[in-house]
Amino acid sequence: MQRFGQVYRQAGNMLLFTCSPWIVAFGRPTFEVYGKAVSPFAYYYQGTRFVNVYEKSRLDEVAYAALEKLGTPQRFESVYRKWLEIARRLDEQSWSIYQGNLASFESMWRELVSYWGHSVFIDCFDAGVDFLEMSRIASEHDLSREDIQLLTTPTELSYLQDYERELSNAAISGNFSEFLRTFYWYPTNYVDFGCISEEKANALASAAKREAQKTLRLLSAQVVSLEDRQSALLDDKGLSENPLWLYQKLVAWRDLRKRLNFTALFGFDVLCRQWLKEQGIDPELFGAVWPFEVLEGRVLEKTLKARRVHGVLVWADVDSFDFLVGPAGAKKLAELDVGPKSEKLELRGQPACLGRVIASVRIVNDPSEDFHAGEILVTAMTRPEFVPLMKKAVGIITDEGGITSHAAVVSRELNKPCIVGTQVATRKLRTGDVVELDAFHGLVRSAQLIRSP
Repeated sequence: MQRFGQVYRQAGNMLLFTCSPWIVAFGRPTFEVYGKAVSPFAYYYQGTRFVNVYEKSRLDEVAYAALEKLGTPQRFESVYRKWLEIARRLDEQSWSIYQGNLASFESMWRELVSYWGHSVFIDCFDAGVDFLEMSRIASEHDLSREDIQLLTTPTELSYLQDYERELSNAAISGNFSEFLRTFYWYPTNYVDFGCISEEKANALASAAKREAQKTLRLLSAQVVSLEDRQSALLDDKGLSENPLWLYQKLVAWRDLRKRLNFTALFGFDVLCRQWLKEQGIDPELFGAVWPFEVLEGRVLEKTLKARRVHGVLVWADVDSFDFLVGPAGAKKLAELDVGPKSEKLELRGQPACLGRVIASVRIVNDPSEDFHAGEILVTAMTRPEFVPLMKKAVGIITDEGGITSHAAVVSRELNKPCIVGTQVATRKLRTGDVVELDAFHGLVRSAQLIRSP
């Protein structure tokens, strides 16, 4: 295993099993589509926590290769349509499993890897290429940071907003079948597993009935307002089309990718649990399974328990995967995961939603932890489960992410100042620290460092 030069780090709450398709896709599948691969890299999993460590230059290479391949609307649509076809097949398989039908684990695995092979490149932009390229384009067209934020915001509703819309429609019509077909998988994410029953769908629709009309009006007005503001800006700049169209597309693609990935993971998780049960192994250990073990038909329960309790590092190369369990894996991760040496409480990241706020921070590793209204949320990365906390927060700071990340998308929906990609916020800051979050300049600093003009 080699040492990295400049490291890019990700961390959060995920399982080995649910992350395995994109771990594999970062290698050969991405190379086959875009001509570059992120591998080798290290993935460390223990319990429900993960840490990824990459060579930043490899992420950048994939990002620039994708820019070259997707550089025109026609080329973009060609790749996007192929990905969407795969996603639709996965959706049909997962829906069939929800209805109680059997499906092929091998087929779902193959489709999931291809699904990520076409789309995992989006994550590569998080290491900084997106902001570099957007800044270059903005300079060419005299666009401000506010303009960038406006023009990279999709006019489509995010899948969280679409959930509210479909639920409101079901509440008004009294027919929840379309809502259930679209969001049956909703309790499923990278850590948790579940689905919405018909009884639950009916109860959700009934509870939403009172506010349904208001919700639909607000969502519709938001879309119209956004389209009008974008059109007015382009007219003012004398532009016939959005020069940041690709990044706007990538934001929407990433959001849809998360939605459809959770849809597929519902069925994929069911199949893995069924297989473990047939082997006489506790199905709750599914999160520690490496899918190739299911395909080969062999895994020991003690192996899965050791991974979950003691941790495992997966060294992922283009076509190979090595496992280090326990202290050996943790030691290797520590050797790779080298952070900045400076102890100065001044961090830099990328502005995701503009604004400025001074408040105390709270480090949150799991969305079930306590969080108080008026605090700045600091976490490695956000997921849909973090949205209730994000609504309470006055600002958001993450270790990782770019303009297309979940934190960036949701912070703009909520209009909360947000900085992503600091890399070290959760390690440098402590709960209770009072900081200035300056999303106009991508700066986080101790309140003691702030000087009056």
